[in-house]
Amino acid sequence: MTAKRKRGRPSVLTKKRMVMFEQGLCWGWTIKQCCNYAQIGERAFYRMQQRWPDFRHRMQVLRNNPEMQAKRNVAEAIERGDLAASLWYLERRSSEFKARQKVAVEQPEAALSAEETLRRLEVLVTRARALSLA
Repeated sequence: MTAKRKRGRPSVLTKKRMVMFEQGLCWGWTIKQCCNYAQIGERAFYRMQQRWPDFRHRMQVLRNNPEMQAKRNVAEAIERGDLAASLWYLERRSSEFKARQKVAVEQPEAALSAEETLRRLEVLVTRARALSLA
């Protein structure tokens, strides 16, 4: 008895291409960039995500990898006593250290009279005509 042969087109998502794709995700690339790097189509990637939930979960984990790495780097810098990293972290996480910005509120101008509105409009029309003739 002969062994059953696989039918249909072979998958474009080989092990080598998967490694390349996962590498791109770990570097913080977009899905489109990862697909270009691994030489696979975006539609093929999304079909794989639909077919295999484990694959989709792994891709989600890898997409979070750069953020987790950055947080770990900040934590390690703080542990080493890096004052700049400590202040940076506190400014973003602690309301006590957040930089406060003052917002200037301008009072709206009083409503223009009809004559003043016409005068300003005439000035604008004159300028527009001068620009179109130049």
